[in-house]
Amino acid sequence: MASRAEWTPPEGRIEFPDDMGTCRILTEPGHLILTHQATDPASLGRLQQIIGSNVSRFASREGLNVEWAHQSDR
Repeated sequence: MASRAEWTPPEGRIEFPDDMGTCRILTEPGHLILTHQATDPASLGRLQQIIGSNVSRFASREGLNVEWAHQSDR
């Protein structure tokens, strides 16, 4: 679904089509940090759904959990 993706360890960036938003990826020991920005609240919800379901599907054997936190929660 990405219109453009870049990966240069330990970080990357995914751009979604129709200016829906972007996702920045950062790897740290024991963590995969995904930070996403969207153009509006509906797009933000859609990005969370897309990203969360893909991470869960691809990493289900690894026991990876998706936890969302708003920037103000950090």
